[in-house]
Amino acid sequence: MKFILLFTVALCLSISVKGQSGEKPVNIGFSKNIELVGYLIHLGDPDDKNNPEHPITKELDASTGDKSNTLLQEIFEIAGDMEYSLIIQLFYALPDFPLSKDYEIPNSIVNSVKGHHSKSDINILINKLNRFSKESRFGTIWSNLRLYREKTLEILQKNKPSGTLLSIMEQFYGQAFSSYHIVPSLTIWSGPGWGFRTENGRTATFILGPLENNYDFSDGSRFQNLAIHEFGHSFVDHVVQKTILDKIRETENLYLPLKSTMTQQGYANWESCVIEHFVRAGEVLVPELMGDSSMRENILEFHTQQKQFVYLPFIVERLSHYRIEKELSYPESVNLTMRDLQKAFQ
Repeated sequence: MKFILLFTVALCLSISVKGQSGEKPVNIGFSKNIELVGYLIHLGDPDDKNNPEHPITKELDASTGDKSNTLLQEIFEIAGDMEYSLIIQLFYALPDFPLSKDYEIPNSIVNSVKGHHSKSDINILINKLNRFSKESRFGTIWSNLRLYREKTLEILQKNKPSGTLLSIMEQFYGQAFSSYHIVPSLTIWSGPGWGFRTENGRTATFILGPLENNYDFSDGSRFQNLAIHEFGHSFVDHVVQKTILDKIRETENLYLPLKSTMTQQGYANWESCVIEHFVRAGEVLVPELMGDSSMRENILEFHTQQKQFVYLPFIVERLSHYRIEKELSYPESVNLTMRDLQKAFQ
């Protein structure tokens, strides 16, 4: 316990210094392209939990012609085996649809999804998306939902993550970003979020669906928890992929007992499952470093019992030991934690 106290004191000192030079900016704003993703998802798999009489739902359901557009099925056929996180990143990286006639997809965007689709496939997909954005009712939907976007931004601005929280995350992970972007969406299902690095790794970006059904963004506590989780991906993903890929390959068998429940949650392989374990470990330890031990226990129990991240208690304990008690770097702590997991469970 004294090590955690000492680490927290060190964090507070660092936060004080950061506060004198100004907090990192947290920008909150909608993306037209992300709303287009959500509209496509709504057409293919609507969220039946939303009230069909809600004005936003009625706006999204206003065009039966969009649902029968042959481009929709063609888009789903190309993108059907892409993970949602890749689709989100692809749309977010592109200029707003509809694209100009002379637009050429840059190699940086192709490389972000390489290994999943060829450049030719990606170009075909983008061309079909461009046509759909022109032929569909989406432009009208985007205009008609302006007031709802403005109201949502007012709510989120009041509850946005504090500079203290972001400073503690930067200290815990031993990394820093020049800015943080939160991109809400009215059209994506309630519940999910996605986090990734943008602008050559300088910005942590977090895509946020509604926090509750019926396009409700008012739960400030859930908003903060999701910020810790989704911004956590910007800190964790590349460390796991660069530091312990060999250990992930050596421990593939540990995925088998979890495969059914993890696949249902969208983690279709051991690598994505390991990343999620470390992201959720941060979701447990960051509140503890902020002095909220009750949140730590609630989050740990929720992810272990309800979400079946069965290795999480072990990872939390070992990661805390190496990163907080021994004060090793975050990458080294991840490496040693994975080594211990391999020894304990294989």
